[in-house]
Amino acid sequence: EQGLVGPTCSTRCRWARGTGQARPGSGPGLLHFAERHMRRVVVTGLGLVTPLGSDVETVWKNLIAGESGAGPITHFDASDYKCQIACEVKPKDHPWGFDPDKRVDHKVQRQVDPFIVYGIDAETGLANWRVDLAGQRIWSQATVVDGVVYIGAMDKGLYALEAGTGKIIWTFKADGAIASKPLVVGDFVYIGDFDRKFYAIDRETGEKRSVFEGDSWFWNDAIFHSGNIYVGSLGGILYALEAETLLERRRFPALDSVASTTPIRSAPVIVEDRVYVATRGGGVHVLDLDLRPVDQAHTLGKRILATLVEADGNVYVHDSGQRLHVLELRSRPTRQSRGGS
Repeated sequence: EQGLVGPTCSTRCRWARGTGQARPGSGPGLLHFAERHMRRVVVTGLGLVTPLGSDVETVWKNLIAGESGAGPITHFDASDYKCQIACEVKPKDHPWGFDPDKRVDHKVQRQVDPFIVYGIDAETGLANWRVDLAGQRIWSQATVVDGVVYIGAMDKGLYALEAGTGKIIWTFKADGAIASKPLVVGDFVYIGDFDRKFYAIDRETGEKRSVFEGDSWFWNDAIFHSGNIYVGSLGGILYALEAETLLERRRFPALDSVASTTPIRSAPVIVEDRVYVATRGGGVHVLDLDLRPVDQAHTLGKRILATLVEADGNVYVHDSGQRLHVLELRSRPTRQSRGGS
């Protein structure tokens, strides 16, 4: 969302046409889903916003010329990091830079993140499509998988939309408002609400398959690992739920534990079979996959609302005091870096 663009890949399996074989990484139900959703498409136009240019002609010219989109990181201070280069979308004063003024009004630019401006149609200056969800507020971040956009809203609705047109495929109504990012795994979409419910929704039909009732609101993003869903609540409980049934396998703190935590707004991260979870009170707990503490909790002193990120053997945590903490694995010391998110 800060203009860093690089190659991405999906862990989902795609059907290998003509072979009857699944490519490595497929999970239960993926082949059936892929077979039923493969369809003929018509390409009506091309649009690109990349580190090599912001239109098809420029990007192709630079590719043929062997130009590189890599360069020093400019969107934040990277002086404390080992890697200080990235493939950024170039500013408008660059020979093949991106000029947001040609896409959207200055007032709109101040109201949205850069990635939204990247999606504006270059010729008309208008959004490629727009969906009116009955005027409801949207606090949820969208998830896009295989040409479908999944997003929740404060009207208690989870919506599946065609990415190309914005057409609503299906709508699921939860018991409470939805503010977290949908998680898509296999044939299911997982989402929590403000009525203590966490749902497994059929990805194809939008029908409820399983539901788990927790201790409080679910306002953080869930993650999937080894057949389990890990999700935290505003009651300060981190749950490990069986992905197919949403039966509770473990929780932290345990029912018989005297430990206490504050609300969990930050999504956990799993690194080398260790679960790192931050609480709003500023604590970062290190647990095994059964949610048993394996290391002393880190106390960072400020509220933590942002998602934890793992990279290069470190866990990065941003707090409300505008500090970026680097938790080195294997119980090494904690470093801090001043700056924004």
